[in-house]
Formats: sequence, structure tokens, C-alpha cells
Amino acid sequence: MSERHTSPRPRRGPGRPARGWVRKNMQMDQRKLDAARAVLGTATETDTVDAALDAVAFRHELIAGIRKVRVAGGIRDIYSTTDGRR
Repeated sequence: MSERHTSPRPRRGPGRPARGWVRKNMQMDQRKLDAARAVLGTATETDTVDAALDAVAFRHELIAGIRKVRVAGGIRDIYSTTDGRR
């Protein structure tokens, strides 16, 4: 009986939860991938794509959180023209 070959899940850094990994085949700009890899300091292209997706999701959460704080009155919009200073 032959064993079913499955590719190992990419290694994750400490403290990162296990997630459902799926295999993808994509066409992408190698220059962008190389630039992202250099900026993110990742070891593999898979880690680069994963870290970039994490950054996009985090950015979305950060913007949503800032908006909530602003609505609650915790942040003044310095670009607003409603305070009479412009």
C-alpha cells in the first residue's frame, strides 16, 4: 500500500496559530515578489505572500479601529474644515 504524499505545511514563526493551508498556482510579477521579500525579510516566496496578506488584513483592522476611536471622539480630524480654523 502506498502512502499518500502531501506537501508539508510551511513553517510558521513562534506564536502563530496553525491555519488551513491550500496549494495555489499563480502568475505574478517576480520583481514585486522580490521587492516584498526584501522589505518583509522573509525566507521563502510562500512566507512572503503570507506575510503580505497578513499586512493587508492588519491594515484593514487598524483603519477600522482608528475610525471607531475617531467616532467615539478620541481623535480630532486635523484636516476637517468644520472646526473653523481653515
